[in-house]
Amino acid sequence: MGPPRPERAAVVRVVVSPLPRSAGRAGRAPLHGHGAARLPRVPGLALGPALAGQGLGAGPGVRAVPRGRARRLAPPAFGGGGKGNVGGNVLIVFVKEPRPGIVKTRLLPALDPGAAAELYRALAEEEIRQTAPRLGEYTRLFFHAPPSSPQAMSAWLPGETFVVQQGADLGARMSAAFEEVFRRGARRAAIIGTDVPWLTRGRVAEAFGALDEHDAVLGPTTDGGYYLLALDRPRPEVFRGIAWSTPSVLASTEERASALGLRVRMLGELPDIDTIEDLRAHWPRVRPLLEGRAVVDAVARALER
Repeated sequence: MGPPRPERAAVVRVVVSPLPRSAGRAGRAPLHGHGAARLPRVPGLALGPALAGQGLGAGPGVRAVPRGRARRLAPPAFGGGGKGNVGGNVLIVFVKEPRPGIVKTRLLPALDPGAAAELYRALAEEEIRQTAPRLGEYTRLFFHAPPSSPQAMSAWLPGETFVVQQGADLGARMSAAFEEVFRRGARRAAIIGTDVPWLTRGRVAEAFGALDEHDAVLGPTTDGGYYLLALDRPRPEVFRGIAWSTPSVLASTEERASALGLRVRMLGELPDIDTIEDLRAHWPRVRPLLEGRAVVDAVARALER
């Protein structure tokens, strides 16, 4: 009869779903990553280094496991109770549900609330797409503001991890977000909003790299604010005494950091889209991002007035 045959190793099939047409429009990368396969969730399966994290939708609950140490992994946590640990570099994304009346209100009444919400969705999706990390670069956590709900956010951005913003004003909310990700194990952290669709993962990686020799990194916007802030550890003092949503935010933050003795690196300046004047100034760059969306005509009409 001979010796018994050795058991065959289990085979894991990776299914690559075709991208929606909107995701590939105009050659842009898919919303959740740069062309990476999205792996199916298999309860109890530990993925090795060659596969773990290949799809951003896998989330922080799927991690590389050293050979010989496979173990059961907990599913990723979502919503306000997202308690999963993170490590390495973490990108905090401040985001709102694209609901009429709560986003892009500075564009009213030039745009009606529905058109403003659709514009916000388009700009946010482009920035989310452009900052999608590749394997090992950084982890993204999405901090959303009420009245957005975790269910509504996950319906819009499936597979991502969401945390509810906490704090009385923008500075308090940003400070709390940094505290939270460092509590979860982040080595470095950066925060961005969703008003700068030309921000790229390369610029985010540059910010994290700059923290090798600096304590903080700022990415200035043309209106006196900033599109990115990166920190080497929690620094709640940086957010105190700032008049938020004013043209002095960047200068005040620089002064605050200098008073604290922090080494600050400045990135290149980028424009953001907050007002109808911003749209008019950058319409040639914004219009291609709205291709195939009804809002493109509404914005074009508003700019003609």
